[in-house]
Amino acid sequence: MWGDEDIRYFYFCEDNEVLEDECDKGYYYVNNATVSGCIPGADMNPNCVNLDATAPECEGENLKQPQVCETLTNFYLCPKEGASATELTCTEDKAFANQDGYLGCFTWAEWRKVRDCPQ
Repeated sequence: MWGDEDIRYFYFCEDNEVLEDECDKGYYYVNNATVSGCIPGADMNPNCVNLDATAPECEGENLKQPQVCETLTNFYLCPKEGASATELTCTEDKAFANQDGYLGCFTWAEWRKVRDCPQ
């Protein structure tokens, strides 16, 4: 088995055919010296997950830019002060980052680099 740049997916071979599979929600694929498989987000490198992300209050700085979401391909946007934040999805299965001056949807390779999430 081997992982994809998108940490939710992994691949394996069966009958000389490459098959893709996806970890359950809240689990991510890891393949290193100690573990190979889908592990809970709580056991992941914190740079690789957004476990503490919740829908923001639509006030102050949250009105000025999108906010991270627990689902890595999604983000929150506040339409106006006092409204409920809307959860949106990046196009082309990209991942959202708001870190160290980087803001937006990135390919998984770019996202890993921005987030310092090892492959």
